[in-house]
This record gives sequence, structure tokens and C-alpha cells, in this order.
Amino acid sequence: MTPAVSICIPTYCQTDFLKDTLDSVVAQKFQDYELIISDDSPNDSVEKLLEDYDFSSKLVYVRNSPALGSPANWNQAARLAKGQLIKLLHHDDGLIRPSKEYLVIAALLILKIVLISVICKNNLGDMNALNLKEWFRRIVIDLILLMMVFIRLRPDIKKSFYYFCITLFLLDLICNIYNHIHGVSWGGIPLEMRPGDWLGRSGGIFGHPFYSIDISLIALFTALLLRNRYPVPLLLIAVLNLVLAGSQRGMLALALVIVLYALFYWRAKIIYIYLVSALIVGAVF
Repeated sequence: MTPAVSICIPTYCQTDFLKDTLDSVVAQKFQDYELIISDDSPNDSVEKLLEDYDFSSKLVYVRNSPALGSPANWNQAARLAKGQLIKLLHHDDGLIRPSKEYLVIAALLILKIVLISVICKNNLGDMNALNLKEWFRRIVIDLILLMMVFIRLRPDIKKSFYYFCITLFLLDLICNIYNHIHGVSWGGIPLEMRPGDWLGRSGGIFGHPFYSIDISLIALFTALLLRNRYPVPLLLIAVLNLVLAGSQRGMLALALVIVLYALFYWRAKIIYIYLVSALIVGAVF
């Protein structure tokens, strides 16, 4: 089976550096890769170091005799690659360890939440109930993303996060149904109708269709990542939720999610999955 990524490491002795590089590869959570070592060393130091690791069938090791030198050794490693993508990694470099990467993302999200909070405080003045609701609406998606990062740092609680997303999704659906039955949002605001709308804009829990889109998509993505056995009922409920929320943009995003589900099901090339994911982000924002 063709791996998604070929990690190509041209080497020449310096096993102290190479050990750090290999440790950074081992630390990755992503496992659909092959590891190619093209070795120009005049001795067996690299080969002995590799005996300390269990890469099993992922490892392709080639000892060059005579040594090829650079850049020929780099090219040799790339020629041996069978993956859809090639990552050239020199023996004195390393990959970002997942925990550090996600901690950086978490720090940026926290910084964004703090900045939005400061801006809201300065612009809205008195933080009464109405203004607090506006502030919360502006940061709720960042809070959900922050929780998703936390899940990546703590994979043992993935299921708990999935149930949280599904619960939020169902609460949003209940709010949208309630809003249409009574003709007003749960906050008492009449449903808005814009040109081209087929229903009033309900907006769910947070009072805006944009958030119903996000909540629905996050629930679907978590179900997809956990390989939920019941994607079709979830998709149908998401259709209902977005219709009631009153967002054509949401329906476009949902159509792209269905395409994404199909690509996963048929094990399409990763480039197509990235392309559709980018289209989903563009459709929402």
C-alpha cells in the first residue's frame, strides 16, 4: 500500500544528531509514512543506531558504496520514495513534536480570546447581560477549537469530546425547532427573513446561523475522525438543523462535507481531501 508521506533522510555519520532526528519521527502521531535512510557513512554507525528503533516495515535503509556525496545522496533518498508526498529531512534536523505544535496553537487561541475580550470591553463599555452575550458569541468558536487542541494533547478523552460536540449539536437543533414553533428566538427576538431566504433565520443556541453551521460541521467532523458507524443519520439531522437555521451558506458547506465523507470512504488521495477541506472553510467564512 502506498504511504501518504516518504520521510527521506540522507545521512553521513553524526549519529548523535541523527538520534534526535529519529526520535522526532517516532514522536509523531501520524503513522502513514515510510522512512528512507540513504547512508553515505564509511562505517556501520548509522546501521547500528537503527537497530535501537522498531520501524518494522516502514524502514528502507540503503548503504551507499562508494559514498555519493551531496546533493547526490539527497536525490538517491528521494528516488527511493514511494509516498504521495516527500519530506526531505536532514540528519541534523527534526520534526516538530506534536505536543509542542499544539501548545503553540493553543497559546495563539488564548491570545486571540484575550485580545477579543479587551476589544469588547473597550468598545462595548458596560459588560451587561446583552454585551456579555455579544462577547461570548465572538469567542465561542475559539473556545471549541481550544478544546479540540486539548483533545489532541489528551487523545484518551476523544470520546468525551465527541459526546460534547454531539450534545451541543442536538441542543442547537432543539433551539432551532423551538424558535420556528414560536416564531421568535429563545431570546425573544423575531426571526429575520432576508431576500432569498426560504425560512426565517433562527440561529440556534447562539442566535446566529453562522454558529449553527460551525456546531453542525464540528459534530460531523468529530464523527468522521472517530469513524462513527452512523454517518447518514447525522448528515440528515445536520441538513434539518441548517435548514431551520436559515443559512444557504451552511447548505453549501454541508454539501462539501458529504463530498468529504465520500472521499474518506473511497480512500481518495490526500490532496483531494485537503482541497475539499479548503473549499469547506471558504464556503463557511
